[in-house]
Formats: sequence, C-alpha cells, structure tokens
Amino acid sequence: AEPVRLATPDVGAVELSFLDDDGAPWRGPADVLLLVADADPSPDENVRRRRTARTVGGTARFEGVETGTLLLVEARPDDPRKLSAPLQVEGPSAEGATIRAVVRVTSRPPAAGGGAPRPRFVAPGLGPARVKPAPVGRGEGALLARCGPAAALPSWPYALEIGLAVAPDRAPETFSRCDEKGLARATLPAGRWWPRFRLWRAQPDGWLAVDVRSATPPPPITVEPGVERDASLTVDAAALEEAAAILAAP
Repeated sequence: AEPVRLATPDVGAVELSFLDDDGAPWRGPADVLLLVADADPSPDENVRRRRTARTVGGTARFEGVETGTLLLVEARPDDPRKLSAPLQVEGPSAEGATIRAVVRVTSRPPAAGGGAPRPRFVAPGLGPARVKPAPVGRGEGALLARCGPAAALPSWPYALEIGLAVAPDRAPETFSRCDEKGLARATLPAGRWWPRFRLWRAQPDGWLAVDVRSATPPPPITVEPGVERDASLTVDAAALEEAAAILAAP
C-alpha cells in the first residue's frame, strides 16, 4: 500500500518590536497575545489558533505562523501603568518569510468619570456566536431583521449583534448576531420588542463588547404568534463608528 503523506501548511514567522509614547524602544516585560485567523474571515469568528509569547529584550517572536492569514496582536505589559491597543497585520506571505511589525506601548490614561459606555471583556467561547432560531412554539413568532445600510455594517474583527428587550428601559433578553448581509433571526414570544445594537471586536484572547448608543434608536417591533415578522432596522452609522472607536482604544 502506498504510504499516506500528510500535507503541512506553509509557515513563516512574526517578529515584533515595541515603542513607547515617545517613539523610543520599549524593553519592559510583557505577555504578547496572537490570534491567527483566515486571511478573509467571515463575520463569524474564524480563528485557527491563539498563541502567547514573552518579550525578550524588547522583542517577541512567533514561529510556525501559517501563510495567508490575518493576525491580531496585543501586548499585556507587566507594568499596570502601561497598555497597548490590538494591532492587526497580515501573516507571512510565503514559506519561511518573516513579518515584522511594531507594537505601541502607551501610558494608561486616567480613569474616566463617566459619559461614554465602557467595553466589557468576554471569553472566547462566550462571544457573539450565531445561533439558529428554535422552532416556533405555541404563542411564539419569528423575526427576520434586515440591518442596513450595507455600507455601515462592520467587518471582521468586528461583529454586530441585535438585542431584543420587552420594554425600552429593560435589558435585552434575546440576542441574535447579524451575518455578512446584515440578516439576523430570532424566535420570540409574541408581543412588542425593543431592538438594541451591540458591537463586538475580536481580541487575541477573547472578545470586547460595547452597546451602540444611538440618539434615534430603532422603533419597537411587534411579533405575532405563528408568523415570521420581516423588519428593516437602520443602523446609526455615527453611533456605530463611536462604538468601534471605544473598542479600538487602548
């Protein structure tokens, strides 16, 4: 019998250097997190692996990184006064190639006194997974939400999710993630539901999430028993950009 030959992917390396607020080399100790995803990931989390490394003399290196990938890098300095924002770079382009990138390490700003919403961290397995709606039961209906305009919809590493609350002053009880076309589905008890938007950003070690605060939130949606409601929801592009900026901030 012919021997079975296993194909192995082409791999390269990623070498990171670090700069401080003034652009000078930063040589402090830090854990470095690397998330490796497909080069053109879908809105669903499409992560091949998560890896960690330790800085040595102001650099960090990852070997065996697959070619044709997209990388998210984040440093976690030991010094609690320092931080870094996630950095997105393309992976190696050919076998044996080394990608070099610079990570900025900045001073942590003073804690804000309020105003803008604060993001929360969520572990990898608890992110905005897309769940198929359950079969419609007695007293329930279905919702097909069409979110737009298309130009405002986020792409990876961001994901948009709809939360549905039973009253405008209540927290959402049901969540549904929008796909690449802006469609989201849910099975709900019949009644009025108030939609809210939440934005997620993939991190090397999980997800960050923040509510999208719009000056003109979407109107309530009425779901009737045994009926699929087809509803168009407009995403406030300015509010979405503000949420994305919050998630991208150090």
